[in-house]
Formats: sequence, structure tokens, C-alpha cells
Amino acid sequence: MTGLDLPPAVFSILSDLIEETFGLHYGLQDRDILRDKASARALEAGFGSLLDYYYYLRYDPGGEAELAELAEALVVGETYFFREWSAVRVLVDSFVAPWIADGRRPRIWSAACATGEEPLSLAMLLDARGLLDQTRLVATDISAAALEALKAEAPGIETRLLDVTDGAAVQEAARAVGAVDVLFSCAGFVASGTILDCEEADYDFSFALNTKAMYRVTRAFLPAMIGKGGGSIILMSSVASSAAGVPNRFVYSASKAAVIGMTKSIAIDFIAKGIRCNAICPGTVETPSLQDRINAFDDPVAARQAFIARQPMGRLGTAEEIAALALYLASDESAYTTGVAHMIDGGLTL
Repeated sequence: MTGLDLPPAVFSILSDLIEETFGLHYGLQDRDILRDKASARALEAGFGSLLDYYYYLRYDPGGEAELAELAEALVVGETYFFREWSAVRVLVDSFVAPWIADGRRPRIWSAACATGEEPLSLAMLLDARGLLDQTRLVATDISAAALEALKAEAPGIETRLLDVTDGAAVQEAARAVGAVDVLFSCAGFVASGTILDCEEADYDFSFALNTKAMYRVTRAFLPAMIGKGGGSIILMSSVASSAAGVPNRFVYSASKAAVIGMTKSIAIDFIAKGIRCNAICPGTVETPSLQDRINAFDDPVAARQAFIARQPMGRLGTAEEIAALALYLASDESAYTTGVAHMIDGGLTL
């Protein structure tokens, strides 16, 4: 493990400042993740200790600007699902192109676009197919810097700053974007530990992001979807839920079990209005956020081997495989499917 030391007392005040400023919660089990990310930014800013860095952030006149830089370090580079080129190609050639041929103008909303690779890849392929000017691309993220960088690379993409834990911001985004054919809600956070490790703040944060954010987004976009005759809603759950017990995933599993309940309720309540709602329940998938969790262990190599060992197929899933299921659920090929929690876990729940 690398970086500056983050003693418990400094972790407490630094994590409190981050939550107070950005609404990002780091529990005790996330201390190493916060240390690594905050250390990188503190060292770049010329600080030799995270305590000195905290005092600068909290009390120095320049602290506000540096807090903005820290926010970028904390949120940029998290999980995104469509950066794999083959999945982008399937989305464009199997769905977008046929829709345009039918006289429709597709709107694709890339939420939590992180480094911007997802919407930029889409824009590049659409341009190569001669379809970019017939498609509306909207990219949203909590990171202003990520959106600015994306806009510089691809001016034709609409960008919007959005925090899905902010109800008013979600409602405004829904009004601005309008009716959509497909709504895929994927924001989430994996908290580790048992019920004894889970403080009330940890519990509240996990449910706010993993469950309540999906409630907010779905409730905001659903009326317009009904008004246009229907659509497909896809919610990201997990095998760590009501589907299976996974050790040391107490609050994560509880919040993801709630997503499955939400999926079934939405499906039955609006089935007669053309709305389909399904959940995706992945097993362990190779993503940047998984690598962050692995790196937080004292022995990352052993940790990775342990993650792989619990998969009956003997390997981790890929983001491309999850993307393929999401594309199926978004398409008319799944028109007879609703209210289902789809396990895509390499046999973990067998």
C-alpha cells in the first residue's frame, strides 16, 4: 500500500469534511481507499501529511478551490459499463441504426460518465456510421471537470452536472431531457462489513445512493415514459441481495434487495401502461471500483484470488457481459420480459 498515513483521528475529520461538502460518505472499511485517493491529490498539491492537507482544506482561503480538485480525485475513474468497444458497436448497429431507419431520433443519456470514454466512444462510432447528427447524446456526471473535458473533445454532446442524490436536480434533469425509451439506473456504492460494522451514517448513505437515487430517477422519468406509450426501466441490483448471502456485505445486500422489491413493484403497477421494469444482478465483475477494493487489502494478490475462488466458473465477469444483458433488456427483443431479477453471476447463486 502506498501514500501518506491516514491515522483514525485524521480519517474521522477528513471524511467528515468530505461528507459535509460533497455528500460522499467513507466508512471505516473505506479508510484505505480514501487514503490512496486523498494522498495522491495531497502530494500533488505539495503536502507531506494528510493532517496538514486537512487544515488547509478546512481553514485556508485557498481551501475551497483545492476541495474542488479533491472532489475530482475522489469521483473520476469509477465504474462505467460501455467503454468496451464491442458493446458500443452492438448498441449503435443493433439498436440506434434501426431506430433511425424507422424515422426515430434516438436520445442516449450517459449518466455518471466518469472520464467521458462512454459518450465519446459512442460519438466516434456514430460519426463513423454517419448517424451522429441524427442522434442526441446527453452526458451527466457529478464531476464538472470530466464534463468539461468531454465537451472539449466532442462539442456535439450535451453535458449536464448532476448528483443523483439531489432530488431537485434529478427532477430538473428529467424536465430537460424529456421522455425516454429506456431508463438504466446504475449508481451505487459497495460498503463492506457486517451489521456490527455498519454505523447509521453508513446505512443511510448506502440506501441513499443504492436505493433512493433509483427511486428518485425512476419517479422523475416515469410519467413522461407512460405519456409516450411505455418504455423499459433497468435497475442495477446484485446477487448480494435477497438472491444470495455474501459475507461482509450487510448494508450493500440490504439496499440491493430493496432494488429487487422496487423492480417487481414498478413492473406490476405499470404493466398495463407499456412499462417494463427488470433488474440486473451481477456477481463479481472486473471493474475499476473492484480494483480499488482489492487494492485496499494488505495483500491485493491474495484478495483477487479470493474473489475469483468464490466464482464457480473460476473467473470474474466482464463489464461487456453486463452491458450485453442491459442492451437486451433495453431492446424490443425482451418485450415479453418484466419484473425479473436477472442473475448474471457465473453460477454463484446455483
